[in-house]
Amino acid sequence: MEEDELSDAFADCEPGSVPPSGQPYGIETLLDRSLADQPEIYFEAGDHSLVIRVSRQQFLSLLGDAEPVNVSEHI
Repeated sequence: MEEDELSDAFADCEPGSVPPSGQPYGIETLLDRSLADQPEIYFEAGDHSLVIRVSRQQFLSLLGDAEPVNVSEHI
């Protein structure tokens, strides 16, 4: 997505800030399987100055039915 498209899609977020889940915005969300192995996950809070820390279980709950995929692979 281009910057202006991001601003339109996530109007309640600071320009350029992308939420961890697109589901509340009607956008399909994918989950990198490697995140499910992390004890804690950090993500932007809708702006570029605040970060939220959640447990793995909280993060998975937040993403709901996001499709698990291999986004990257360690080589």
